[in-house]
Amino acid sequence: MDDRTSALIELSIRVDLKAAKNVDALKSDQKILVKNLGTPLTRI
Repeated sequence: MDDRTSALIELSIRVDLKAAKNVDALKSDQKILVKNLGTPLTRI
């Protein structure tokens, strides 16, 4: 593997990990909203 391929793989892994953290944060926010509003949010 050359340096460019290695860098692209590393970048894609970083983007994936960041996206996973964002999903975790959104789930946490949703739990707080459900607790405060007393009703689950529905998907549109």
